[in-house]
Amino acid sequence: MGGCPEQHGLHYLSKYKSKIEPSYRLLGQLVHDCLAYHYAAQLDPLPDWFQASNLDDQLQIRLGENDAELVPQAKEVSRAYLDRFAGDPWTPIFVEKEFKTTVGALDPHGPMPELDEELVTCQVDLGVEGNGAVWLVDYKCMGGEWGKDRLPAWTAAVERDYLWQALVNLHVVRQSIPNVKGFIVRRVKRRIPYDFDSNQIRPKQRMYDEIPRTIRYAVKRDLELSALGATPSALRRNYSMCSGKYGPCDYVDYCHAKDELTAQDVLDKNFTRLVSPSAPV
Repeated sequence: MGGCPEQHGLHYLSKYKSKIEPSYRLLGQLVHDCLAYHYAAQLDPLPDWFQASNLDDQLQIRLGENDAELVPQAKEVSRAYLDRFAGDPWTPIFVEKEFKTTVGALDPHGPMPELDEELVTCQVDLGVEGNGAVWLVDYKCMGGEWGKDRLPAWTAAVERDYLWQALVNLHVVRQSIPNVKGFIVRRVKRRIPYDFDSNQIRPKQRMYDEIPRTIRYAVKRDLELSALGATPSALRRNYSMCSGKYGPCDYVDYCHAKDELTAQDVLDKNFTRLVSPSAPV
């Protein structure tokens, strides 16, 4: 079955974000912040967000009441990562940067021309340059392989988990920076003993060529899900999506509440509403 209109509406339209992140997810966000500030300090000019808040303040913003012990852990993981990749032969050129284009720019003369002006966005963890080429780098924090001290082996099946993100990023960023060479996934094992690896996503040419049309249809589906936001709740909720590969949906307690009053209480207690959306395709 397709996506869940209720989840789409709560996350992207109403912009509800959980007040309490699972510790493993929060630690990954903190590691991202540490690495972002490290690389952003090397940019000229410095990004606005870097100048607006220092690293420690940014880490504190993310923390819940009982998460303070995650800060030294995130800094330790980040230092180990930087030691591991200290010999990187490239220079950072952008950090946590959002890129925008339109459906029509990606897929000229495609069907449903009414979609041509719809925005397609992506945010890149790190852009680096070396030997005249630009690479996009994305960090992935994980627990490691069960019962072992290493990351799981990088296989074609693992690569497939990152293909969609990589292909959208490559197409969107190449609208602004044509000499982007490729997309690299840097995996980070967040528990001692730490482990790291670096892997280039290598999509088949046929898949790469077809992605712009796929994006057009994905945008169409997003608009359809948004339109369902005005329908009765019973028509918006896709209960087949309450649990997936990475665990339960963030909004599962809301949807499974016994009545609308209880459901609203779940939202009020467990979520905060963001000021602006963040909804890349």
